[in-house]
Amino acid sequence: MSIDQEHALVLLIKEMMEQLDEVAWLKSRGHSAALSMQMLREMSRVLRELEPPLREKYLDLLVRLQARSAPPSLPRNYSESYAEATVEAKQQFMRRIRHELKKSAA
Repeated sequence: MSIDQEHALVLLIKEMMEQLDEVAWLKSRGHSAALSMQMLREMSRVLRELEPPLREKYLDLLVRLQARSAPPSLPRNYSESYAEATVEAKQQFMRRIRHELKKSAA
């Protein structure tokens, strides 16, 4: 595994953790969070595409990063409309992560 792949996995894990926090925050305030859930599902699809060695590294990094993570802190003015506004950026981020993980596996 290359250092670029490891960095891509770390970024993927952090982004997925933030996305999960976003879903929980929106739902806890009575919002549907449908779009945020859709983004989380899209991010999760990358995991199915990982080769076995990358999947093992993902799980190892997930445990280590989760153990060190701080409690979530979304801004008070966070909303579903903000989640909608960030969709394109998140999709572009996932395309770059997917590309980086596939590039080194090929």
